[in-house]
Amino acid sequence: MIIEIWLLGVAAIKLMYLKAKRLFFLVLIVYTAFWAINIAMSSVYVFASMTFISGLAILTAMYLIVLFNNSVFKSNSMLQQPVFWLSISTILYCSCDIPYFGLHNYLGSAD
Repeated sequence: MIIEIWLLGVAAIKLMYLKAKRLFFLVLIVYTAFWAINIAMSSVYVFASMTFISGLAILTAMYLIVLFNNSVFKSNSMLQQPVFWLSISTILYCSCDIPYFGLHNYLGSAD
């Protein structure tokens, strides 16, 4: 899961402008540290942790910025731009997984 967040995060950073790149790279590093702390405190076998859910929220925010910067305010049609489809698919995937894994985490911790 951490590899997925880093791969999608680095791809989003490459598509962003200079000001947001440094901020989101720092966010990915801090996220990795929280992930390591979460594994050390609980275990590797805990799936759908709050760290994973926060990573999905970070990716959603990153790709919303990519969507608005690179495709919404361009002169040509949005539907013809690959960045638009990449951003929309990642936003839908991450934002739909947040409630799913949140509920999974809530029901799993109710034992």
